[in-house]
Amino acid sequence: MTLLELQQQIIALQEQLNLLKGEPVTSITPTVVYAEEGNVFQRKHDGLIMGSELSLGYDYSLGFRRIDKVEFYKQIPNPDLEVISENEE
Repeated sequence: MTLLELQQQIIALQEQLNLLKGEPVTSITPTVVYAEEGNVFQRKHDGLIMGSELSLGYDYSLGFRRIDKVEFYKQIPNPDLEVISENEE
């Protein structure tokens, strides 16, 4: 299963939950963005490292649903690559 397929399943489940709660159903198409080579995405508000591929859809990390945007992330050097290079020295 790809990240995009998983994100689509999550969105479908969230829409079902919203229906049960009586909330309006709104749907967006997830967008996949890729970090530059050797970088990963880090979420700005909590520092969570997301990896080199982001599937932007809905974000719930602040306790409510919002449309995820690439502006909520920054690219940083991949810390896993730094550890590997340090161990090789």
